[in-house]
Amino acid sequence: MGKKYYILILFWVFFLKLNAQQNPFSEIYFSLKYLENMDIKDLHEYWEANHGAYLSTETNFYTGFIGIGVETQYFESRNLQQPDYRTLFINISWRYKLEISGKAGISAGVRSGSYLMLFDDSEQSEFENTESELAVSSFVNIDIPVASCLMVNFNSDFITVFTKKRVKLFNASAGLTYIIETPKWIKNVLE
Repeated sequence: MGKKYYILILFWVFFLKLNAQQNPFSEIYFSLKYLENMDIKDLHEYWEANHGAYLSTETNFYTGFIGIGVETQYFESRNLQQPDYRTLFINISWRYKLEISGKAGISAGVRSGSYLMLFDDSEQSEFENTESELAVSSFVNIDIPVASCLMVNFNSDFITVFTKKRVKLFNASAGLTYIIETPKWIKNVLE
């Protein structure tokens, strides 16, 4: 391992230690977002991406936030050659938030999980109408508090689905996040 990598690893460990949460798992964040696809590149010729939704829950972690989520979106066929389909992106996430003031801030993170495509083709069996692929996503999120337990957020998300020919999606979303203090029994399980 080169000297550059050693210094980079030391810097990263120092950064994580410096920014470690004093009280991990202290809050749970429930989010619901409305999303729109902004660009579907090669698929645009065959499908029109309609709106969708993203539901997630997160908790503050030792560094940043960890979470789980489900995103759904509908893709309508532009002709009769291929069927319409709905997607479910079932994922885990991690993000790091730079707080600007109180809970207001900007964060960047990654998500990874199963990108399930459910095709509407009555001529195929249910098994043949379902495809699941690995997907990864990088995103930027802006949180704006509107009450002590409620935030408005805006998000941009770049998703890569690992099909034979990579599917690349760019989504924008807006939504609400409700914050609660983690119940003691859940906190004990998470720690």
